[in-house]
Amino acid sequence: MRKELFVLNREYQSSKKFGAVVFIIDRNNQVYTQEEKELNESTGKSPGSYSVVCETGLPGEEWDRNVVRGIVEEIGISEDKLSKVLDSEMICWETGFMEGVWASVVIIKCKDSNLFMELAGRSGGIDGVSPIGFLPRKDFENLNLRQGVRNIINKFGDTIFNNGKTNFS
Repeated sequence: MRKELFVLNREYQSSKKFGAVVFIIDRNNQVYTQEEKELNESTGKSPGSYSVVCETGLPGEEWDRNVVRGIVEEIGISEDKLSKVLDSEMICWETGFMEGVWASVVIIKCKDSNLFMELAGRSGGIDGVSPIGFLPRKDFENLNLRQGVRNIINKFGDTIFNNGKTNFS
C-alpha cells in the first residue's frame, strides 16, 4: 500500500493542471457524449475526438463548482435548469487524467435525457464541443476518445457503468 500511495502522491504533486471529468449517465446506463472541436495539447483535447464533460479548474476553485461550471460552459444548460435534468448527488474520486493533469472523476445521474438533450441542443455546441447524445458503453468505448477519458475508462469503466446496473431509486 505504501508504494501505491507514494506513486499516487508523486503523480498528484507533479500535476500542472487540475480539473473535473464528468460522466453523465442516463436511466438506460448510457453516457452523455460530445465531440471535441478545438485543440489543447496540455489536456489532450483534439478536434474530432470524443469525450465527456472535461473542465480545467480555476485557481482555488472547489471540485463541485468546477463540475457545475464545466456542465454550464460545455453543454450550455443554464445553472438554474440543472436540477431539472440532473440528480443532485454526485459520486466522485480523484485520479490521474493524463501526464501532468489530475482530475476529479464525477458520475451524475441524468433524470431526463430527452430534456437534457433538448436543452443541450439549443446551445448548438459551445466551449469547443458539440453534443452527440447518450451512448451505450460499447458504442462509447469504440469511439476515438480523448486520451484522458480513455485512461479513466480503462481504469474505472466497470465502476462508471456499474456493470450495466444503475440504481435509480
